[in-house]
Amino acid sequence: MKKLLKLLVARPCVSTILLTILFLTTQQISAEVIFKDNFNTVAGVEEVNFGYDNPGRQSGTMVPTNYLASGGSSIGDGTAFPNWLNKANGALSSNINFTNLNNFVVEFDMIQPSTNDGWVSVVIGSDVQGAAGDDPVGGHGLLIHVNGAYVFREYDGTIVGSGPAGSIPVDTSTHITICVSTESYGGTDKPKISIFVDDVPLRVDNAINGYTRLSNCAYTNNYISFYDSGALGTVAFDNFTVSTPEKIVLTKLWLDDADMELDSSRVYSHKINLNADADVTINSGAGNVTFGYATNGQTSGANWELGDLAGTWIFKDDNTVTNHIALEGRKLTEHYFESNPDQSSYLKLTGLAPGNFGFLKLYGVSKWALPNLPQHRSNYFAVSVGGQVIVDQNEFNEGTGIIVKVEYTVPESGELTVALTPVEPRNRHRFKWTAFSNYQVIPEPCLFIIYYLTFIIYCRKFLSRK
Repeated sequence: MKKLLKLLVARPCVSTILLTILFLTTQQISAEVIFKDNFNTVAGVEEVNFGYDNPGRQSGTMVPTNYLASGGSSIGDGTAFPNWLNKANGALSSNINFTNLNNFVVEFDMIQPSTNDGWVSVVIGSDVQGAAGDDPVGGHGLLIHVNGAYVFREYDGTIVGSGPAGSIPVDTSTHITICVSTESYGGTDKPKISIFVDDVPLRVDNAINGYTRLSNCAYTNNYISFYDSGALGTVAFDNFTVSTPEKIVLTKLWLDDADMELDSSRVYSHKINLNADADVTINSGAGNVTFGYATNGQTSGANWELGDLAGTWIFKDDNTVTNHIALEGRKLTEHYFESNPDQSSYLKLTGLAPGNFGFLKLYGVSKWALPNLPQHRSNYFAVSVGGQVIVDQNEFNEGTGIIVKVEYTVPESGELTVALTPVEPRNRHRFKWTAFSNYQVIPEPCLFIIYYLTFIIYCRKFLSRK
């Protein structure tokens, strides 16, 4: 044993091999990066395709890949925005037609100046490379004006979503995430699209005040392009990434406290009972877990906020609703609130630890609009780290509980947002917010590294005493 300890401490290469083997065997499945360009590794000022295959610049399963570019597209550590893509005018499009992706995420950082005039855009799902946001040619285009106002256009240039000045920050680094779900290309399957700016959802469907847009037309191709109208000056882009999200949204029937699967040994970042006047303590069989309460009308607290497009809510203490949930968990559903009228709404969590695995749970109860008449309460459920599904809060029988579980990896921002849009924007189809919890777990490889380093330190101390 002593010889083994000496070998591990004295021969780092042996330790590294063991560490690598154990790391690989404890990896968990997460989002897959298809294409990422950080625009680094270039000295001076060069055009965008210079050094595109340099080690450390691009990563993913479909790299290295260069671009079709027009106008000014420079990179390098000597540019106005060092190690970013500096776009002065014209188009930039990766030479990949991403038709192999059904559920995917496009994200990037952007610095847009507020000087001069003009606009910048990103287009997804286009039939051609280099498409601009005012004419996405079969796809969708997000076009951002110099004052932070935006329009969202569909395949034929029709404006379907928009926001006023200040909707998107300018003169500062902003992170934009576009989540897309489509079953196929070249057929009749219509994609669903959601957009988040710094983890806050944008309105992409004016007709239903929606955070998710169900397109009127299917995609045939999937070229992704940036475009600068030329009047803005230099717009900077960085960390252009295309990835496939994790399958992260699950629903579960909730009948009693055991179904909540709460555990007092977990580190909960959030345990909130909404629109309530008292804490609720629940034991699922693994110790007591207490939900603190947010008072009547409170829509934000420590590291969380609820928002909607109208800024108005209906707050209810509805003890008359049919409720078959047993034990203490029932108390979480006796108070709730919902957007008014049938608006989209969202929950944003902040202060999370990047790289950790997170588990968000939304708790609710099925309530039909009319007595003895089953009705759906379906919402498009979009997650800021990617992923789009339809969740029906009335999935189970009237009066039964439902738990919506979101499994995710905390991004670098330390934030997570879930945005909900009624599938049928009419009375009583909006999502009812009652309570939520969130806990985090350090990934197993990270835990192993901690244990490993602790073990090495112990070995050194042990051997030093011999």
